[in-house]
Amino acid sequence: MEIDLRAQSALEAAERGNYDQAKAVVIDLVAEDWNNAQAHRAWAKVLLAEGKNADSVAAFRTALNLDPRQADVHYELAEALLAQTVRNPFLPHTNWVEARAAVLEGLARTSDKVRGTKLLARIEAAREDALI
Repeated sequence: MEIDLRAQSALEAAERGNYDQAKAVVIDLVAEDWNNAQAHRAWAKVLLAEGKNADSVAAFRTALNLDPRQADVHYELAEALLAQTVRNPFLPHTNWVEARAAVLEGLARTSDKVRGTKLLARIEAAREDALI
């Protein structure tokens, strides 16, 4: 996959907490090409950082629908689902199932298993806490 340098700059801006800059870039990218998976990923990360978990989950799903090959995006979807579920433990059981499935898909797409393994443990621990 070719890296979109503007999408990469939006991701980096979001990671630095410069959400306004990231949003401006992403809006332009999506306006130019709705099918830019990296732009949707950057948008999802901004939304997640702003605490807009449900919107973030939707944006990660869009990114994965456009390009399912990226293990990191599967992990990021799982993290967004986990954040959403931890904030609202009364969400349906399907959130836990989808988060776990996203991690397993990410693990299948990478040789670096550390992040996925740790994320699976976090999901299981949070699920158990919610059931208590």
